Amino acid sequence: MKKAVKRGGSLLLALVMLVMITTTFASARSSWYIDSYRAWLTPEAGGIIDVTIDVAANDIMDEVGASRVEIFESKDGGKIWTSKKVYLKSIFPELVTSGDFVYYDTPISYPGTPGYKYYAEITVYAGDSTGSDTKEYTTGVVTAHS
Repeated sequence: MKKAVKRGGSLLLALVMLVMITTTFASARSSWYIDSYRAWLTPEAGGIIDVTIDVAANDIMDEVGASRVEIFESKDGGKIWTSKKVYLKSIFPELVTSGDFVYYDTPISYPGTPGYKYYAEITVYAGDSTGSDTKEYTTGVVTAHS
């Protein structure tokens, strides 16, 4: 009898540990659709600000990339920020790729003003026939070059 109780207790402990490990791995994932993401701005000559977006999905998606990019500008060194331009994937299809699990591109080159500061708020996106997800990302601040 003691052997059966000990064996049953070991089995129960093993099942509890398996559930805990599985739950930990699932919660460490960014989402069911988006594995990882980042974005950054690169100042180029003539005030051009390049926006680069890097999104990795968890599987092949119908669309992966960004659903929205908003560019902000500061004329006074970063005290006051103004929204200058919003790009939406419905108008700028270059923000997403189809039938892939990774998106890495510089789809936007914004014509900034040399000496002004810029940052972007980006909504990354991944979706397929089962659903979709978005995550927000804010880039660092850069100064446009002449």
